[in-house]
Amino acid sequence: MRGITGQSGIFPFHGMFFTPLHETVEIKPNSIVYLGHIDATVVERKDGELRAGPVIPLIDQAATGFSGGTWNISVSDQFDADVSEFKKDFPALTNASIEREVLPAWDKQKATEWWANH
Repeated sequence: MRGITGQSGIFPFHGMFFTPLHETVEIKPNSIVYLGHIDATVVERKDGELRAGPVIPLIDQAATGFSGGTWNISVSDQFDADVSEFKKDFPALTNASIEREVLPAWDKQKATEWWANH
């Protein structure tokens, strides 16, 4: 799993971001696996750190903080609370068997090296 891509903003600004995870995950066919609760916070980027999002479009990316920001990411095991919420939103999961395989702690150095090489 390379990471999470998304958009965020308030009209008229819409920024794009990429949250790098860089983890190998094996999911068996016809299974549901809980990978953990991921909290990703954009913080001010210092020299050489990976960007939270691309530079262009200049105004949108700057206004949303993605081009000038980087990530602080934490992964935690909140299985009971998260699965309960998912079951409320997705009733088809009510009787589903969900496996727990929480990702390891985020490695910012690994993500930064990948970013620098691509």
